[in-house]
Formats: sequence, structure tokens, C-alpha cells
Amino acid sequence: MADSTHLVKHIESYVDSSSSPSQQSASLDAITALLKNDMLTIEALVREMEMYLTITDSIIRARGILLLAELLGRLASKPVDDASIRSLIGFFTERLRSPKREARRGEATLQRFISTEARRNGEARSKRIKRGLGVEARGD
Repeated sequence: MADSTHLVKHIESYVDSSSSPSQQSASLDAITALLKNDMLTIEALVREMEMYLTITDSIIRARGILLLAELLGRLASKPVDDASIRSLIGFFTERLRSPKREARRGEATLQRFISTEARRNGEARSKRIKRGLGVEARGD
């Protein structure tokens, strides 16, 4: 698993509005690599980000939500289990009530992620059902 100290530094660099865009991008890339290489789970990331996602400072909270949404957008090709999807949908539904621009960007990214996952899960389920019914073998 990922070193918590390094992960927190990447999270802080991204949510800190005084960080340069290149620093924020590097942090986003580093966290994405951890997730893609299975060195970090989405659930562990959310637990580590809890303070940034629930803080009363709306700017930091919006940046934290945006980071999570951007990461999910970059993981569109990585399968996510149904429980995690439901949990993330519930989380974002509650958090994205802010009219801030970054929150809207985060919501749009999340919607793209959810659509991609729904399509992929739907296609996979459809294939499993067809395979179970023997439909593909008959060519129906």
C-alpha cells in the first residue's frame, strides 16, 4: 500500500490553492499512478482525504472534491465494484450542492465516470446473462 505521508503531501499539494498548476498536476499524476497500480484503493484514498472533503472551508473542500472527481475520471478504464460506486454516488450527491465552479466541474467529471461505469457494468452483465442463457452460442 501507499505510504500515507507521501499521499498526504500529494493531497495537500493539490488542494492548496497557492500550489502552482504544475505542482497540482504532478500530485494528481502521482495519486493516479498509485490507484492504477493498485498501491492505493479508492476507499483508502477517501479515508485519507476525509478532512479535506468535510472541512468547513469551502475552497479547500471544493478542491478536495475536485481532486477526487479528477482521479475518478482518470480511472474510467479501471473496474470499480458496485458498492464503491454506490458509496461514491452518495458522497458526491451530498457534497456537490455547492454552486462553486470547481464543484460543478467535479460533478461533471463524476457524471462521466458514472456513465462509463454503468455502460461497462451493463455490457458485462448483459454478456454474462447471454452466456448463461446460451444466446451468444446460438447467434440470437
